[in-house]
Amino acid sequence: MSDIQKITVGFVTQTIDSETGKVIRQEFIEGDDVTYEDDMGNPVDEPDNEELCPIKLERPGGYGRISWCAEDIFTLRPSWTEEQADEWLEKNEKYIAEGSIEHGWGIIESLLPPRTKADDEAEE
Repeated sequence: MSDIQKITVGFVTQTIDSETGKVIRQEFIEGDDVTYEDDMGNPVDEPDNEELCPIKLERPGGYGRISWCAEDIFTLRPSWTEEQADEWLEKNEKYIAEGSIEHGWGIIESLLPPRTKADDEAEE
């Protein structure tokens, strides 16, 4: 059997920082209109064994979130096709993420204010 998509109609509420204009919080409010489709878009019955899972929206952009795309690769490999760049990114995604995290920790540490006595006590 193929995967089933659950489609829930509802509303998204967003809280926007009035100074920066950035979305700082959002919430999905589920409605009662729920349908199910197969991977071809055909309606199917609600599965008997569906696990109830809350719908969670992430904060747009997150904090320090990085996303690479084919256009980024073209700056270093302008002769590559989009397919080549996408394949390379997919193959190397794990290493890019690990390197970004490693370097990110160093950046965070350098930007944080100096540790305080409270930090040392909280660590014990």
